[in-house]
Amino acid sequence: MKNIFITGDRQIGKSTLISHILSECQKEYVGYRTLPDQKVSMGYTYVMQDMTTQETMPISFYNGKRMMGIPETFSDLGVRCLKHALKSSCEIVVLDELGRFEQENLDFIESVYDLLDSEKWVIAVLKNEPISYLLQMKQREDCQLYDLNTLSFEQAEQMIISEIKMKGEEDE
Repeated sequence: MKNIFITGDRQIGKSTLISHILSECQKEYVGYRTLPDQKVSMGYTYVMQDMTTQETMPISFYNGKRMMGIPETFSDLGVRCLKHALKSSCEIVVLDELGRFEQENLDFIESVYDLLDSEKWVIAVLKNEPISYLLQMKQREDCQLYDLNTLSFEQAEQMIISEIKMKGEEDE
């Protein structure tokens, strides 16, 4: 499988798993990560960070009652980051994470599908929620889902690293 999806409950180690995999495989990669920004009563607001340029933009804000997404970030930085990844010589693209804030942003979702359809290896964190576009992605035949609620961190890490290394040997 060339597309790897990692899911699981909050704070279970999905992003940490990606960091371990990238460190172990020692391959060039591009993409984005989602980072906590400001502490609010409900948790944190978040920013998207382009892994190549380190540019960040907020993806959420707290309106006093609930966390709200900022769709413009996905149309702007998100789409730019994904289009750059598609053109890049790097074979691995990291999408950390895909979730509810971008679910109405069709340009962003289309750019994600362009990557999934490409020859790139996509390693993505999927929010563990019943979100329509994520449920559709999970059904793709070219994707392997690793659920950290059912697999241990170590099992998932070992399986993904061996899959990437096997693919690397096939390409040589």
